[in-house]
Amino acid sequence: MITGEFDDSELNDFFGAVEARFTQHIHAATRVALALLLTAVRKGTPVTFGNLRRSIQADVRGRVTNIEGRIASPLNYAPAVEFGTRPHFPPIAPLKLWARRKLGDEGAAYAVQKAIGKRGTKGHFMFQKAWEKGKDKAIRRITDAVDEFFRGCQ
Repeated sequence: MITGEFDDSELNDFFGAVEARFTQHIHAATRVALALLLTAVRKGTPVTFGNLRRSIQADVRGRVTNIEGRIASPLNYAPAVEFGTRPHFPPIAPLKLWARRKLGDEGAAYAVQKAIGKRGTKGHFMFQKAWEKGKDKAIRRITDAVDEFFRGCQ
């Protein structure tokens, strides 16, 4: 019987390097795709002072088959702007600032507060609209990058 040993450390190093290059390549393509979507989300975001629009950021995480691109805002009121709200009684101070800026009349905040108490608020769906409009282009950019990577390996 013939026996032998096989040192696979070089092979492991090679595959680790390929994995790192692939991840880097797909991260770059995903960042470009997210930039397109991010622009659309920000354009669709309503502005009073611009805080929400400025807070919306994109990032890419993960490796190889589990790469995730995300566009989000850390502000606690972002979901209310995106989806709208059920009727509720909002605090008057932020509404006064909004009414002064948008309507030129701070006193109008009380009527707005009452209307929100009856009807809630409508959503702007800026994230959803940007995704629906740009998803095909964004996904195509990433799949093209995958194809490009593997063509380069031949």
